[in-house]
Amino acid sequence: MDLDGDYILGNGALHDRFRLATAILGALVSNAPRPMSMSQLEDHTGRPAKELVKLCGNLWRALLMRPDASLHDGWVLAGPPNAVTLEDVFRCVLDTQPGRRKATTAKA
Repeated sequence: MDLDGDYILGNGALHDRFRLATAILGALVSNAPRPMSMSQLEDHTGRPAKELVKLCGNLWRALLMRPDASLHDGWVLAGPPNAVTLEDVFRCVLDTQPGRRKATTAKA
């Protein structure tokens, strides 16, 4: 069986991060404007906090979500729920893909 055909992005790791990122953001959209704790995100996604913290940090750097000041380990959307697009999530996940290097200017 060809596993590449089972992933919408042709890469299992990229597909998994995209799916997890959309699950996190979907949970935050559903819960907006209230924050969600890391334990709630663990329950929602079935993934360990260690994995979620890393991805939440990436989504924070992409300005899609942010830590919530009112809840110790809480997260909220960085903007209105209707401002988050799948393209934003895809770009964030693609930019944080392991081994991906930023484009550099070639020296002449």
